Amino acid sequence: MPWLLFLFLVVPTVELILLFRVGAVIGGLPTLALIVATGVVGASLARQEGLAVLSRARAKLEKGEAPSEILQEGLLILIAGVLLITPGFLTDIFGLACLFPITRRGMLSLMGRGLKNAASKDSFRVHSFGSQPPTAPPSRGTGGVKDVPEGSYEVRKEKSGEPDRLKDGSP
Repeated sequence: MPWLLFLFLVVPTVELILLFRVGAVIGGLPTLALIVATGVVGASLARQEGLAVLSRARAKLEKGEAPSEILQEGLLILIAGVLLITPGFLTDIFGLACLFPITRRGMLSLMGRGLKNAASKDSFRVHSFGSQPPTAPPSRGTGGVKDVPEGSYEVRKEKSGEPDRLKDGSP
C-alpha cells in the first residue's frame, strides 16, 4: 500500500512542482515543447530497444535457451515507454534510465536482489479471492481414480460419447 500512495500521490505532486518551476524559468511553450519532444524521442527509443530485445529473445529461443533475463529487460523497456509518454520530467528521467542497457541491467540486478531479500524474509503474500483454493478436476483415463462409496453409483452404457456419471451427477 505505501507504494501505491507514493505512485499516485507523491510522484504526480513532484512532477507538477517540477513542471511549474521549469515553466517559470524557461517559459510555458518551451516547457510544453520539451515535454512533447521527450515523449516522441522516448517512444522512438523504446521501440528501437524493444525490437532489439525481441530479436535477442528470438535468437535465444532458436538456440533452445530460455530468454528469461531478456524478457525482464523487455518489461523494463515497456515501463520506460509508458514513463516517457507520461508528461513530466521525473518520469522521463526514470524512463530514460530504463532504456539504456547499462542502467537497465543495473536496475534488474537491484530488483533481483530485492526479490531475493523479500523471499528470504518470507515476506511474499498470496491473496485468494475465493473461499477455497481451486482444485483440478480428476483427469479421465489417466489414473485419476477417486474412492466412491458402495451403492452410490450405477453402471450405464455410454450414449453418444457421454461419460458414466454417479447418482449425484458428478463424473
